[in-house]
Amino acid sequence: YVVIEHADGLRATYGMVAAALVQQGTNAQAGSAVAVAGPRLFFGLRRGTRYLDPGPWFGEERTRPRLVPLDGRNRRPGRVVRVCGS
Repeated sequence: YVVIEHADGLRATYGMVAAALVQQGTNAQAGSAVAVAGPRLFFGLRRGTRYLDPGPWFGEERTRPRLVPLDGRNRRPGRVVRVCGS
């Protein structure tokens, strides 16, 4: 995994990467590639010890996260949540 620590205290974690393109302790420029995604990619945000919902960083419309049964059955449809501002 790769963790990027931003100047404002935000930490972005990219998990299940195929390859890291940055070395520990180096500075990454905004917009530069930091890793190569694998078949699956996990992304998380933290500010201090608090985990943040990354949805607002990716746009205004997103589906609400929900648990689904292990057998894959969809018991109820998700709903769209509109996020104002970022």
